[in-house]
Amino acid sequence: SSSQGLALSVKDQSSTLSHLDTDRIFLIVLLSFFSIFFWMSFEQMGSSLNLFALRFTDRHVFGVEIPASFLQSVNPLFILLLAPILSFFWGRLSRKNLDPNPVLKFAIGLFIMGFGFLIMVFAASLAESGVLVSIWFLIAVYFWNTVSELFLSPVGLSFVSKTAPEGKTSLLMGVWFLCTAFGHYLAGILSGFQKKVGSLSDFYLVFVLSSIFAGIVLLGIYYRRKEKIQRVIQN
Repeated sequence: SSSQGLALSVKDQSSTLSHLDTDRIFLIVLLSFFSIFFWMSFEQMGSSLNLFALRFTDRHVFGVEIPASFLQSVNPLFILLLAPILSFFWGRLSRKNLDPNPVLKFAIGLFIMGFGFLIMVFAASLAESGVLVSIWFLIAVYFWNTVSELFLSPVGLSFVSKTAPEGKTSLLMGVWFLCTAFGHYLAGILSGFQKKVGSLSDFYLVFVLSSIFAGIVLLGIYYRRKEKIQRVIQN
């Protein structure tokens, strides 16, 4: 009968919605987890990188010595400069249907983070030879870290708020911030092991390898579950 057909149709729709919601939750938790690798590297700016600036960096610019703490303002400055540029860039790509989806932006952000710390590995190897490193090395690292942040942090926040199933937004936003907090915690723990790693360059190499490894694993998961992930993103 028509009533039975309507009941079956509603049942099928609710079943589809349930599967979609499950996939949405999975993807949000997945990206939240991989954000840990980003934050544990990014937050070295307030710990090990700040100590590097204090102890191993020639901070004289035009004959004036720049306080190490001043470098903490470089990241906010780059955000103000780069955010409008990237926003314009995403808009242009979106109009051409070339805008990378949030998962790909996450992976790209992790790769950029790894590249930024690769510069730091080179700077640390110079410092180990007894040379005071130019302040421009740190500024370059902060630049790439900021680009990485703009690929990942606002994208993740926007994705969670837009994708979370109805009634689950607060919970999943809490998962996102819990992973962010854990990443900050790991950053502090790891910075405490700086002297125990063996060398400065080896210490910063940890963040190169962890960021790139996380990016590769995330890409692997994306391409393995591409159909489901695309369905979540498009709906």
